[in-house]
Amino acid sequence: IYEHAKYGRHVRAQAFSRYGGLGNHRYPHGFSGDTFQHEVVLNFQVRTTQTAANVLFGYWSHDIGGFHNGQGCPGDANPSNYTAAEMLLRWIQFGAVAPILRTHCDHCERRIWVFPYFESMRDAMRLRNALTPYIYTTAWDTYNTAISSVHPLYYDFAEDAAVYQPSVVETQYMFGSDILAAPITQMAGVPYGSMEWSTYLPAGETWSNWNGTRVAQGGNTVSETYALNDMPLFVRAGAIIPMQTMDEYTVNFPDPLVWTVFPAAKTGSTTLFEDDGVSDAYEGGEYVTTAVQYVYAGDAHNKSLTFTIQSAAAIGALPAGFPNTRQHIVQL
Repeated sequence: IYEHAKYGRHVRAQAFSRYGGLGNHRYPHGFSGDTFQHEVVLNFQVRTTQTAANVLFGYWSHDIGGFHNGQGCPGDANPSNYTAAEMLLRWIQFGAVAPILRTHCDHCERRIWVFPYFESMRDAMRLRNALTPYIYTTAWDTYNTAISSVHPLYYDFAEDAAVYQPSVVETQYMFGSDILAAPITQMAGVPYGSMEWSTYLPAGETWSNWNGTRVAQGGNTVSETYALNDMPLFVRAGAIIPMQTMDEYTVNFPDPLVWTVFPAAKTGSTTLFEDDGVSDAYEGGEYVTTAVQYVYAGDAHNKSLTFTIQSAAAIGALPAGFPNTRQHIVQL
């Protein structure tokens, strides 16, 4: 399938494996099988998806929400089951910061708009969509470095002994180079219940929570209460996350581009990768990189932030469809 698409049609192939062993992931995405709809399985997927990076198996695809119900599992054949709806929501939130987001099940309900927590499920999917430029750039980094988009913290913080502890390895990971995710895998079990969740923030960095309301020094465990709509996501200080608007459906070259800045550090930078998204022309240099930087200055009484966008740089020809102009939004 892969070679026919690449060499016969000159487009990128996507193959989907079922129960393939080590080594088969040279071409297809992995599939974790017909799992049960249970929080134990969700927790297991959080742990195994990141550690699969250790054998270069980065693109794992799960049945988000679980496949089988019954046999002691809450199930979701009846969407009014609040515990099952909460589990599907938390599973989708994990999928939003996983290599692949794909819901599936065994003749049960997956139309999120019929569940009690539809708005929160929708918001997690919209966040995934908004992160497309960041995820696509991360995929380019994976192509060049073989480091999976989802990988253990010890890849980035090898000198911090705490990141090797099971309580950390089994519950949280890096999503790309700048976002730390600690998906909630336990259920409150009551309608609209919240969860107290703890996250270890690696030493040597300052971290911000996703909405920018809290900054914490690394080397500490932080605990917060998360409502159904909240996800434990933390970002390195100084990170610039390239995004698109929540309602943008363009896969390539979004307009406007949204640069989300976490200015808890004095300066920060990143580089966005873009190509046509279809062909293999990127292998010949037909892609564009856009470098951005911010510098934060001043004190408590007089603050300024300078944001610089360099002209897009192409190694070869500009990829098909690349715009001559577009808008940029800087979001702090």
